[in-house]
Amino acid sequence: MGVFHIVNQREKLVSREGLKGHGCPRCGGPVLAMEFDTQVVVFCVPFPHKIKRRFCCVVCSRRLTYSH
Repeated sequence: MGVFHIVNQREKLVSREGLKGHGCPRCGGPVLAMEFDTQVVVFCVPFPHKIKRRFCCVVCSRRLTYSH
């Protein structure tokens, strides 16, 4: 019996930019915002694309979350 990939998520980096005026709460380093174009494939059927934005610190590489 083989292993089947039922759900596959493909990500492609669209853009990245530094956020001015924002610093990492842990080390105070600059924050980088990256936008990914993601597509979910279930049983070889692609679903619509979705843009996701992720934030991370340049110095300590910690993944950050955005809160208002």
